Amino acid sequence: MKRIYLFASKNDILLITDMVENKGAIKYILAQHDLHPKYGAVAPVYETARSIPDLGAAAGSQTGSCERYLVVERSTEVLPVTRLIGGKLPGGGKLITAYEMGNCSECVEFNAGGWSSGVLLNGLIQTWSEGLAAQRLMRRFASALKQQFKTKINAYWIGPEAYEFLKNGGRLTLNVDAAPSFDVKISQ
Repeated sequence: MKRIYLFASKNDILLITDMVENKGAIKYILAQHDLHPKYGAVAPVYETARSIPDLGAAAGSQTGSCERYLVVERSTEVLPVTRLIGGKLPGGGKLITAYEMGNCSECVEFNAGGWSSGVLLNGLIQTWSEGLAAQRLMRRFASALKQQFKTKINAYWIGPEAYEFLKNGGRLTLNVDAAPSFDVKISQ
C-alpha cells in the first residue's frame, strides 16, 4: 500500500490536481456517499477537482470523516458495492450501495482534508492496489506533489498556503479536538 500524507488549502490541492489532470483525463467518484447525506442516493462524479463543491473544507472535525474520492482514468468503469448493514439489528438493517476503493483495483483514493473550525486537517492519497493503472495514478500524484510542495515535515507534505498558515501560528492536525502535542510543528 502506498500513501502520501499532506496538508493543503484548496489552492494547494488545485496545484496538484491540475497537474494530474493535465497528464490525462480522470474522474473523481465520491466514496461512501451514504455517509454524506447532502448528496442523496447517487454518488456524484466529477471530471475535475475544480468541480468538487466543498473541496478544501473538511466534512467533519477529523481527517477520517472527510470526503474521500476514488480517482480513476476517465474511461475506467467503476461498479458500486451493495452491502447489508445492521442485519442483526431489530428491523433487519438496510442495503447500502456505495463506491469503495477495495472494489476498484485501478483507483487511487483521494482525501483532501481541509479547513475545520479554523484548523487545517491533513489529507491522504493512497492505493491498496499493485495494479498498473493505480500505480500510474499514484506516480502522477506523487510527481505533482513533489513539484508543487517544497516542505515536508515528518511524513507530511505541506502545501505553500498551508505552510504560511503554519508559520503564522496555525494548527495543522488530524483532529480538531486533539491535544496540540499531536499538531505538526516547524523544527527550530
